Amino acid sequence: MSTDPSSDPIILPQVALQHDFTSVFADIRDNTVFSEDIFLSCYQLGLRPVHGKVNASHDESVASPDGILLESRDGVELTRLDSHTFTASCPALSIVNTILRAPRQGFSINPIENTTNVRRISAFDVTSNAALIAIGHYDGTITIQSVSTPSDPEAQKFPLTTKKLHLSSVLSLRFFPSNKVLLSASSDLSLNIISATPPSDSNSLELLAVPRVLKGHKAGITDTAIIGVGRRVLSCAKDGTVRLWDVGKGEKISTLASERFAPIVKMAMSGRIPSSAIPPEPVETADSQTDVDENVIYAALQNGAFNVFDLRTRNLIYASPTSRISSSSKAALGAIAVDDSSYFLATGSQGGFIRVYDSRYLPPQSLFTFQRSNSSIEDLHFVPSKDGEGAPQLLVATGDGFPFCASLHPDGPKVAEELVGFADESVTVIRTDGKGAVWAAGHDGIVRKY
Repeated sequence: MSTDPSSDPIILPQVALQHDFTSVFADIRDNTVFSEDIFLSCYQLGLRPVHGKVNASHDESVASPDGILLESRDGVELTRLDSHTFTASCPALSIVNTILRAPRQGFSINPIENTTNVRRISAFDVTSNAALIAIGHYDGTITIQSVSTPSDPEAQKFPLTTKKLHLSSVLSLRFFPSNKVLLSASSDLSLNIISATPPSDSNSLELLAVPRVLKGHKAGITDTAIIGVGRRVLSCAKDGTVRLWDVGKGEKISTLASERFAPIVKMAMSGRIPSSAIPPEPVETADSQTDVDENVIYAALQNGAFNVFDLRTRNLIYASPTSRISSSSKAALGAIAVDDSSYFLATGSQGGFIRVYDSRYLPPQSLFTFQRSNSSIEDLHFVPSKDGEGAPQLLVATGDGFPFCASLHPDGPKVAEELVGFADESVTVIRTDGKGAVWAAGHDGIVRKY
């Protein structure tokens, strides 16, 4: 089987709705304008794109929340299901009733009047109870703010707080399971353990206090992971290493090196050991803990390959062949994700290729490759399964500003939903919270909740 992810990829269509269509709807609803056209474009690699228009006008007889009538033309069809959900069709490209999902909320710390110096988002996370969000920027600042009052009566609302906690780009943010502590990583070679609990009358800690800093990487830290309840954390970096840390002691436990110390750009953690992995010899260390024993790390490399590490032995157990794509910049991986319920492993490249593997085996078995455009894959995230039934869902953040959700069927992938609202700006992070909402953030400085 070819190791080139560009060989015979499945080409998926792409639907783009005018990013500010909600403003158009608001103007019509407020009688600022009577009607206006919005653009709906459909694409498929190798085929001529279709650029259609949809006229939006006010009609009180229309059975919709705001009485807006949609009339499509020029080869496209847009149908409104509710205030945030649409379907789009384009017969010429065999696109039928693709779901378009509009954001329900948007969050930004950029002043409304600031349209030239937007603070781009480089990292993001949301707590499992969807109460707090953390935003990282390229200038080293981190923002934490409350989203809504959580159902947990002991949880506190966190005031909007922005603070420069790193010397350069924040490249990873992860909330601990407690939702009260945040792990940040930066290209300045440091990891910060940050308090995400506002001070009370009996607590003199300042907002976003940093009680612990972890240092040791020799190049920029690109991703992190939290093991169990958070006594141990992982970091990976462009120095070609994954490091395991003891948070309480503030010390490195061990270092795992990628093949030939290739720079690591992202990693994903699994609780399942591949069936063909060699049973480990006991690791006799004072720091051994059961929350480390059953974890496997999949590391995406800048050279287009991925490595697999076994934390039971602290060893590299598999290194995939490097890609044979002619352009090394397009071959470089930019994202990786693993889903323990479906056994799917997915990698995304700078050339827009997403390759899906069966992670039950070593080496992982390649299942299929798909692509929508030549734009980079910035982030991948599996949607947690609620009942174990149905096709696994993979969220994809892209460099062209068209994030989407792919449904991974046995016979190949399908576009499940388009996440609309971005204006051709790179989407760098995509996540889910414990309540089922999808969050996406990127270079336009806005966090969107779907």
